[in-house]
Amino acid sequence: VTDYTVTGHQQTNAGNYEIKITLSGNYEIAANTPDLSYTIAQATNGWKDDKKPTISGGVYNGSAYAANTDGCTALFGTFNTKYYKVEGDVETALDGAPTNAGSYRVRFVGGVSTNYTQLNDYIDFTITPKAITPQLSTENLVYKTTAQTVTASTAEGVTDFTVTCENATVEGKSISVTNAGEYTVVFTL
Repeated sequence: VTDYTVTGHQQTNAGNYEIKITLSGNYEIAANTPDLSYTIAQATNGWKDDKKPTISGGVYNGSAYAANTDGCTALFGTFNTKYYKVEGDVETALDGAPTNAGSYRVRFVGGVSTNYTQLNDYIDFTITPKAITPQLSTENLVYKTTAQTVTASTAEGVTDFTVTCENATVEGKSISVTNAGEYTVVFTL
């Protein structure tokens, strides 16, 4: 049979299609021939070559922790990167990559079409607080009739803290005492 036409066989988008064969001349399609149909299913989006973004948390350092998306490509369409602060089951959107200590989630979300599903991937990470070592300019003083002053600091050079001390005069990071005794200096970050 050489005298025929076929339609509906060159589809490229997801959907259900029917092939129609038209014969001419000495042939016809048999009456009990089932419909010729096929489906192109919606593709599942993901990462090209399985190259996914990465991020690892770390210790607070004053800099933003951003995901590495170099060389990462969605199988279909493009994707956006969005950061969230996570507290329990609640996600709060951030304006950019986080800096402060806490629990976070970075989401990678791509477009969706009738031909492919939406890319929706995420990574959880944590920025832990930086440990600091409080220190005083001196720890042992000998009683004098005038006030004596010690200065509070940290071994790491952190200056964003306040100090308090009962029965003492505190000005900024300086603690002045006159009487003999034991004093407890409280550092608050």
